[in-house]
Amino acid sequence: MMKNKDFWPYLALLVTIFLTSLAALFLNLGTSASLVVVNLRLPRLLAALIGGAAVGVSGLLLQAALRNVVADPGIIGVSASANFFALAFGILFPSFYLGKIIAAFVGGGLTIVLLFYFSQKISPDRLILAGLGLNAAFSALEEVMGQNGMSLATSNWTSSLTLVFLAVPLLASATSLAPSLTYLKFSDSKLQSWGLEAGKLRLGILAIAAFLAAAATASLGPVSFLGILAPQLARLLDSKGKNQLPLTLLAGSAILAAADTIGRLALGDLSATLLLAIVGGPVLIYLLIREGKA
Repeated sequence: MMKNKDFWPYLALLVTIFLTSLAALFLNLGTSASLVVVNLRLPRLLAALIGGAAVGVSGLLLQAALRNVVADPGIIGVSASANFFALAFGILFPSFYLGKIIAAFVGGGLTIVLLFYFSQKISPDRLILAGLGLNAAFSALEEVMGQNGMSLATSNWTSSLTLVFLAVPLLASATSLAPSLTYLKFSDSKLQSWGLEAGKLRLGILAIAAFLAAAATASLGPVSFLGILAPQLARLLDSKGKNQLPLTLLAGSAILAAADTIGRLALGDLSATLLLAIVGGPVLIYLLIREGKA
């Protein structure tokens, strides 16, 4: 049974999501208000809530599997590779929407396989540098193609419902693996001495993280820093780490929905990705300094 002190973080995040949703749907409505809400704002809000949860949980899983608190799908190349593959497929087959989703999964999976291979060879700190290199390479390839991917501003019912269909089962799978995340704090040799197959466990968690990031990227485009911000907020709300995954899920939804709503209504339609980068950059620097002192 959940204790009162465990309930308050959930309540705070749920109230934040509720108030943000009201603002996102009903503030600054002009003419044809019902059409705007149903056809534009509601699918955009749904994409922000589900996509934010997916990216936040993806970040948490990556941090556990790679043993590094600054692992983020938007920083270590997972989102960039998924976006590149989706864009490349879209150029070749522009009318095959499902194919773009599959291509995004292939791209995200490829980067995870590379990172898993590198993780056997180099330290967690150097692994992040390798991820940054992959991110830069795939981002450069996107620039060469000169194509724009999806974003929250382009969300529609097709992209949002596709995201729900893909992300919800993956989030359920991640929730079922939550108890396993604590095992990854120990060395692989220690886990093997307990009869656990560390490599398979780590790879399975990385795969779910990659697919969550790919699903979100195919619908929203790359979202950087959310995979850091959401788990960090969850850790602040739950210092003992008992409810970290569900709190990260809610935090990801709340942060992305709030960033999109604030950017659209108060900051001249500033994109959520830019706003998250403005906030997330200093958080990343703080975490790197803290880890350096540890």
